Amino acid sequence: VVGDIFHEIDEELRHERLEKLWKAYGKYAIAAAIALVIGVAAYRGWQSYRLKQHEAQSAQYMAAITMMASGKDKEAADLFAALSAKTSDAYGALARFEQAALKVKAGDEAGAVTIYDALAKDDSLTRPMRDVAALLAVMQAMDQPNADPKALAARLDPLLAGRGQCT
Repeated sequence: VVGDIFHEIDEELRHERLEKLWKAYGKYAIAAAIALVIGVAAYRGWQSYRLKQHEAQSAQYMAAITMMASGKDKEAADLFAALSAKTSDAYGALARFEQAALKVKAGDEAGAVTIYDALAKDDSLTRPMRDVAALLAVMQAMDQPNADPKALAARLDPLLAGRGQCT
């Protein structure tokens, strides 16, 4: 019986402490919970938005590739230009590579070299992509009537620096 009284008093004290804590910090707990829910919802919304953007870019890229495959090079070039202008991620870089390839196909090697040079200097691209662009620029520049072989070879030196040579 005495143990029950102590137990009841202990329960009442705990209840009073919790009530005081809730009165003092309840607003903050509710605000934190609401902030957490809003944060998670915003993050998920952003993920969904980015996914839709990537899906649209993928569809635009594939449409341009399909046009290019069916001989509609001008329309494909316009689509690649639009894609590269509105995105700087992988699809934008691939679109710029395709633009350069279409310029080569159309006989505009100088225009292709300009695009490849810009890609080679683009620090947002990975090192291998920049290296490929530099190599393609040199390959296209070799066909130019005013090509300087020594200058072109010098442009390839950074690609070979610090790497083993093939034998």
